[in-house]
Order: sequence, then C-alpha cells, then structure tokens
Amino acid sequence: MLGMIIGVNATSQTVGYARLSSNDSAAFQWDASACIEALPRQLHALCQGQPPLTGALVVLGPGGYTGLRVSLTALKMMQLVHRVPLKGVSLFDAYMATVFSMLDGIVVITSPSRKGTVNAQFFQTDGRSFSAISSLLQLSHQRLATTLGSFKSPIQWHWFDDMPIPNPPMIQQKKASLNMVDAMAHYKSTILAMPVDKQRLTPIYSCPPVGVK
Repeated sequence: MLGMIIGVNATSQTVGYARLSSNDSAAFQWDASACIEALPRQLHALCQGQPPLTGALVVLGPGGYTGLRVSLTALKMMQLVHRVPLKGVSLFDAYMATVFSMLDGIVVITSPSRKGTVNAQFFQTDGRSFSAISSLLQLSHQRLATTLGSFKSPIQWHWFDDMPIPNPPMIQQKKASLNMVDAMAHYKSTILAMPVDKQRLTPIYSCPPVGVK
C-alpha cells in the first residue's frame, strides 16, 4: 500500500520537499538560509490531512553541511516515530533517475562546491537505463573546462545552480533541477520493499572535498 512517501532535498539553500500519497502529490520549495532548523515543522505541515506515512526519501548530497545534517536528522526521527523505511540517494543519481529516459549518450552533472570548484559525475544512458561511469569528483573550474573541451563527440552537461564556465564546443548544456515527486515515484517500489530497520546513511558533503582533481 502506498499510503504516503515524503522526500527532502536540502543540498542547497533552497530546500525542496514533497509528498507522494494515495490522495495526491505536492512539492514545495523553501528558502531555508535563515532557519534550516525549522525543517521538521515544514515536514509536519506537509503530512497534515494525509494518509499514514509509509516511507521517506532523503537526498544525501553533495551539498552543504548544515542542510544535509538537519534534513537527515529530521527524516531519521520520522522514521523512528512512524516505523517506516528511509532511503538515501545522491543528488546526481536521483536527478538521472528522473530524466534518463529523455537522454542518450554521456551526461555530466555538476553542482557548486567550494569556491573555484564543482562536484561532478559522469553517466551513460541509452534512454532505457543509466549507469555512473565515474566516481563523484571535485574539479576545479579549469579542470572541468579542460575535461569537457576534450570530448570529440557531443555530450550533455546538466548543471545545478550557476554554470561555472562558458559553454565549451560539442556540449549540449541545460540547467538542472530535481523534481522530488518524480524522484519518489521512481524509488517508490524500492522504498516500500525496504526493511523498516534503521539504515546507515552517510551525507555527502561538498566540504571537506570529496577528492579535488
């Protein structure tokens, strides 16, 4: 039974949170830069008048320390109280899960990190499935420009927040945004089949670096 699944993406100052229930779906964005600690109240309001909570999805990063810590703690508390499974997924995996069916070839996804660097990961998709073809990297803007400029055939570059370098040749670029309702719909079966037992989930912080290249 679906009941209701909630999800949170706190990888940037604008927090995305949403619900997917047997009644409806709804997604919201909230500027949490002043008071991220109020997130539990936002989630409580999200659940009012809805079916019982049956699962949750949290985006583990890469992102800033405070947002990831607060969002993971809030959902772990809800998991404990409601005895439901909690799935953690990286921002880039969740994004690819929502868009891979519309893409073909190599896709690089980036998000802001420390000053002068980006988080980056490369994926391959044929429109039917997708897989990561690199680990999560942290690249300087210069290294990113060099890497993207080295491709001899078209690839796609999807970037969260600000595009850090001019668009190189052979690159089809697009501003990325994670649709939390679509992400929960993709992972719904996995979440509902997971054990209720507490899972060990580790945030992926942009700082300290994940391996500067």
